Amino acid sequence: MKFKSKYLIYLFFSLLVFPFLVFIIFNTRDLVVDFFRPTTGLVNRFFSKPFHFVSDIVTDSRALFSTFEENKILKKELSDYQTLVSENNSLKSENVSLRESMELFERYQERKYITAEVISRLSSTWTSELVLSKGRQDGVTENMLVLANNGVVGTIISIEDDSSTVQLLSDDFYAPSIPVKIEGANPTYGILSDYDARNHVFRITQLNQTSGVEVGQTIVTSDFSESYPANIFIGTVSTVIDDKDKLGIEVLVTPSVDFSRIYNVILVGRDI
Repeated sequence: MKFKSKYLIYLFFSLLVFPFLVFIIFNTRDLVVDFFRPTTGLVNRFFSKPFHFVSDIVTDSRALFSTFEENKILKKELSDYQTLVSENNSLKSENVSLRESMELFERYQERKYITAEVISRLSSTWTSELVLSKGRQDGVTENMLVLANNGVVGTIISIEDDSSTVQLLSDDFYAPSIPVKIEGANPTYGILSDYDARNHVFRITQLNQTSGVEVGQTIVTSDFSESYPANIFIGTVSTVIDDKDKLGIEVLVTPSVDFSRIYNVILVGRDI
């Protein structure tokens, strides 16, 4: 009987305390949350900083790698485009050279000639010499005139079995001494003595007469030469200089050729 009384007292006390505890918990929950919220935010920020830092590095690295790859692709595309442009320009120049060679064939069709291609032209000797694809076994001989794009560009100075070397008239250290004729009613004869690289003109000296030469007259190889074929077009008179100190005149000639673009040539000699 006594045990039941204690049980009832405990039960009664619990029923009174439980609602009170529930009330306390629900009413103080916001206070507890508010109390710990600053600390929780600080902890979150403290631990999240390194993760954000690493994440930013990874993102930046990916962007940098992507930019690098894109840059490499663009450089390759630009290089390919420049190569195509260069090849296209080279082909255009070669086509022009071939058309001009055809004109030379028609102009000198009564002559026998040898056709050849330029196989070597170094930048260090660009204005002085080049190498051709034909040689001794093809009938090439020394002192043959080399023609390209409408006129004479040089002479053969060295011959191998399957190649030959051309001395270009554009070499300002070379004295070709080619006999020439200034065409007219009374032709004037002289010597093609050198090339003025600064003004891009030939110089003719040792003329057989001091009058009758005019600007615009045509210059060809002399028909009295013992070494070179006659009547090969060289250029036109651009200036006549009265040199009183030398008791004569000098004639400046504009070449008929463009020495910068020589791809295909025709070789003409006296004995061919």
